Amino acid sequence: MQEATTRETNKLSAGAQRKRAYVFNTGCIRRALDSTRVYEYLLKNGWTFTNNIRNSDLVIISTCSAVNKSEELSAVALRYVAKRLNRRTKLIVTGCLPKVNPEMIRSIPGLDIFEFVPTGELERLDDLLGSDVKFKDVPDANMLTNDIGLLDYVLAYRLFRHSFFLSLYRRMSANRLFLKSIVFASESYNRVKRALGLNSRDRIVPYYNLRIAEGCAFNCAYCCIKFATGKIRSKPIDDIVDEFRKGLADGHKVFQLVCEDVGSYGFDTDSSIVELLRALLGVEGDYQLVMIDFGGYWLVKYFDELLSLFKDNPDKIRELYVAIQSGSDRILRAMKRPERAEPVVSKLQELKTELPHIILRTTVIVGFPGETREDFEMTIEAVKRIPFEAVELNPYEDRPGTLSSTMPDKISEDVINARIAELSQYC
Repeated sequence: MQEATTRETNKLSAGAQRKRAYVFNTGCIRRALDSTRVYEYLLKNGWTFTNNIRNSDLVIISTCSAVNKSEELSAVALRYVAKRLNRRTKLIVTGCLPKVNPEMIRSIPGLDIFEFVPTGELERLDDLLGSDVKFKDVPDANMLTNDIGLLDYVLAYRLFRHSFFLSLYRRMSANRLFLKSIVFASESYNRVKRALGLNSRDRIVPYYNLRIAEGCAFNCAYCCIKFATGKIRSKPIDDIVDEFRKGLADGHKVFQLVCEDVGSYGFDTDSSIVELLRALLGVEGDYQLVMIDFGGYWLVKYFDELLSLFKDNPDKIRELYVAIQSGSDRILRAMKRPERAEPVVSKLQELKTELPHIILRTTVIVGFPGETREDFEMTIEAVKRIPFEAVELNPYEDRPGTLSSTMPDKISEDVINARIAELSQYC
C-alpha cells in the first residue's frame, strides 16, 4: 500500500514539473496561424510558456522567406535566440525558411543543435516531443493568440513604414517587450486623436481566419514559397463551414479566407472557390468576407458567377486582394503567371463599378528581369485604371532556387528604386 502511494506521489511530482516553451513567429498570417496551433498543441500536452529563452526547455521559431526583408527578420529572431539559448534547450525551426534557404539558418553562430520542421510537416512534433495529444487532433487556429505575442508582432510590423522606424524594427523585432510597447503607444496615440476629432488610423480588429487550403496550383518563376508549401490541398467545404459557424456563434463579424491563392480553392478536389463562397454566403448572419491573395486567373475564370454572388450579397463582401504583379503580358509570361493583364484589369474595373463599396488591394513586382520601360509604363496604366485601396510595391529580388534567379537582363537596383518612386505617385 505504501509502495503504491509512493508511486502515485512520484507521478504527481512528475506531472507538476511542467516544461517551459518559448514560441515566436516571424512569418505571414499563415505561419502565425500555424504558431497559434502549435501553442494550443503544446498547452494540451502540458507545456507552460515563458519569455525567458535561457530558462526554456523548448524553443520553436517560425520563419518566413517570401522576400529578403522577411528572411532578414527571421534571421534577427534566430540570432536573438542563439545568444540566449541554453545548451539543454531543444530548438525547432519551422515555417518556410527550412526548405527555402536552410544554409542561411545553419550559418547563424550559436545554432549548433536544432531540428528543421518545415511548414506542412508539423505532425513531426509528435515524435520529437513525445506528445500524448497528437498534432492532427488539434484543430486549425482561427484567431492569433497574443499570449505569446503573435498578434503584437503582426500589428507592429504594419506600423513601420518610415525608413528610420523600419531599421529600428529590424533590430528589435524579436524583443516582445519592444513589440508590445510599440503597439500600445500606437493605439494610445490614435485613441487621443479620435478623442480630439482628428484623423486617425482605424482600430485594428483581428479577423477571424478560415484557412481554406494550403499550397498553390501554379509555379510562378519568382516564387520560393512553393518549395515549402507544395501544391494545393483544399480543406473540405463542410469543415470550413463548421469553422465559419463557430466564429459566428462566438460573435465575430469579419472573416478572412486564407490560402496561398484563395482563388485556386478546389482545384485538387473537383470543387471551386465559387462552390465554397456559395456555401458560406448561404449561412444567415451579420458578417463580411475578406479574400486575400486571390489569383487574377481565377477572377477571370469565375467572374460571372462571382459577380452574381457578390451582387446578391453586397453587404457581405468586404475586401478582395488580387495581385496584378505586372501590366505587361510579356512580363507575366516570363513570370509564368497564368493570367493576362487586360482581362484582370477589366474585371476589377467592372467589379468596382458594380460594387463601389468593395475594398480592392493589389501587389506589383517592379523590375522583374527583362522589364523594359514600355513594360513598366503598362504597369503604371494598369494601376491608374483601378481605385485600389492599397498597392504594395515589391522590388524584384532573386530568391533561392527560383527560375527567375537564373534569368538574364537583371534590372539594376537604382532603376528599380526609381520606378517604385514613380509608380508610388499613382498608388
